[in-house]
Amino acid sequence: MAKAFAYSREVGREAAIKEQAELDDQAGRLFERTVALSAKTQAGRPAQVRTLLTFVHTEEWRGPSDDMDWEKERTRALL
Repeated sequence: MAKAFAYSREVGREAAIKEQAELDDQAGRLFERTVALSAKTQAGRPAQVRTLLTFVHTEEWRGPSDDMDWEKERTRALL
């Protein structure tokens, strides 16, 4: 394990993981600000739903709804 961790540090994997975590934190804060806004236009509502689907449900909401979880299907239906 020590060799694996040393290699991870040597190639920059640990730094990349830390950078990714920081980006995720920034995206999370931006997402929270976005959904806290009240949609005031016709285009704003689907934009908020798309933001939810993209950030929260990631790729799970795409494709046929046959085996989709109920909450994802309902969220997608809002579009």
